[in-house]
Order: sequence, then structure tokens, then C-alpha cells
Amino acid sequence: MRSIPKNIATVLASGGVFWACFLVFVSLATQSLQFLSMFAPGFLIWGLWIVRAKSRNLHVHYRRLIWSASIAYNLFWLLRFLRSPANQPLLYTGWWTLAAGLSLVAIILESEGTETDRRS
Repeated sequence: MRSIPKNIATVLASGGVFWACFLVFVSLATQSLQFLSMFAPGFLIWGLWIVRAKSRNLHVHYRRLIWSASIAYNLFWLLRFLRSPANQPLLYTGWWTLAAGLSLVAIILESEGTETDRRS
């Protein structure tokens, strides 16, 4: 069961590669660093997914922090886009829904941690 959150982090980090490349490309094409800086917290979340995917002995509190940040960030963007009157591309809303949902599953599984996790 402990490998499922790591696998989720791997999937999300892989998707994050696409988003990072896309955002850098759009930022360079529009010559707008403001556009890129708007999504800067997403780069942090991406880095945290990579840390979670690669770590072996990350304390359960840090793992929960990673997933909490991921849920908050992705729900923020999902709700922001859903509130706007224009039709939003499914790619955006689909990604944020997937990322928030998988992060929720991961934090639940991390909370079930092993006995060693609970003692440390």
C-alpha cells in the first residue's frame, strides 16, 4: 500500500513535465515573465511530487504536507477556472481535477501509514 502514493507522485511528476514545458513555451512566446511567475507555485508542487516519488524514508508529516499543498494548489486553479464565465479547455480542468483527486487518495493512504510511520 505504501507504494501507491509513490506511484501517484510519479504519475503527477511526469504530467508536471508537460505542464512545465508548456508554461515555459507560452511564457517565452508571449515574452511574459508575469505569466510564468503566476504559475511559480506549480513548479514548487512539481518539485515536491518529484521528492515524494524519489524518497524512501520521508517522514509521514512531510508526505502529508506535500499532498496537502498539492490538493490546495490544484483545487485553487480548478475552482478559479470553473468560476470564470468562459468555457475552459478540458485539458486544464481535467488535469487539475485529476491532480487534486489523486493527491486526495494519496494523503488518505499516507494517513494509513505503517506502524513505524506512526511511531516516528
